[in-house]
Amino acid sequence: MKKITIVMLCILVVGLCLGAAGFAHGGMKALAFGWHDGKLVRAEGFNDMVKVDEDFGKAKITNLVVDIEVMRRVLVTEGDTFSVKGQNWRSNGGLKATLDGKTLTVGPSEKDGIWKNLLSFDWKSDRDCTVTITVPKGAALKTLDAHVNVASLRVENVATDEAAVSSDVGEIEIEDVTAERLTVETNVGDAKMSGVDAGSAEIQTDIGELRADALRAKNLTFESNVGSGVFTGLVIDGTGVFKADTGEIEIAFDMDEDEVDYEVDSDVGDVRVDGRKVDDDDSPGPSSAYAHRADSAKARVTVETNVGGVKLSFR
Repeated sequence: MKKITIVMLCILVVGLCLGAAGFAHGGMKALAFGWHDGKLVRAEGFNDMVKVDEDFGKAKITNLVVDIEVMRRVLVTEGDTFSVKGQNWRSNGGLKATLDGKTLTVGPSEKDGIWKNLLSFDWKSDRDCTVTITVPKGAALKTLDAHVNVASLRVENVATDEAAVSSDVGEIEIEDVTAERLTVETNVGDAKMSGVDAGSAEIQTDIGELRADALRAKNLTFESNVGSGVFTGLVIDGTGVFKADTGEIEIAFDMDEDEVDYEVDSDVGDVRVDGRKVDDDDSPGPSSAYAHRADSAKARVTVETNVGGVKLSFR
């Protein structure tokens, strides 16, 4: 216990010394260190702003890869040409756009590894750290792979064969996107979807809420660890699987009830269909279950929650 206390005091003293030195040299942003080749070194140009303004015209790009470390906002949207315009602090990983054959990659500019900023990160000064990537209408995009570590990510007005959109920390927004196969993943952050048309869609949230409006899919899978899933205007022409560990699932179908064959099971929570409470589970306890069979149904749906109720409604 004594050794731990001594170590903690040493760390505190070093931190205070570094902080004092930083303010003496022009504030925290003047004192920036990072790990490089296993050593803690002064990062020259650590806080330089890296700017990108590239226009690739209507190049025959079929694959778009976006991989951002830390940034305020990332936007993928429709435009007249393939273009990348934005800026980011070097301490956040910088920014770079590279065209290799038919693949456009937007990612960090620091090849030797991203500096691990210990002292100078300041969200207020990062409000202008954004990038906008445009895709021309009618482009024959085969794959879109967009991932951010810490940033908000929005994808809109894009058509592609396959789309993978993911975030470690930050909100995801997807609007008016068409894809044969769509995967959406968030670790910490909410996800919003609107006007999405997919052949198959897989949505997974660890901690965060999903809200999806006017989503159409042949096959849909939704899984949540902590957080609710709210669907409005949902149309499924195949199978739908909805699972939540902790959180409610609410689905408003843009379909008649006879078009949907569904089965619902909640360990702890009520099941409601069109506002009325239903329960076929005769066992004692807080669990609820209900099934509706439709032999000529267009969709076959299962809904499961561990802790959280289920609400279904039909047009």
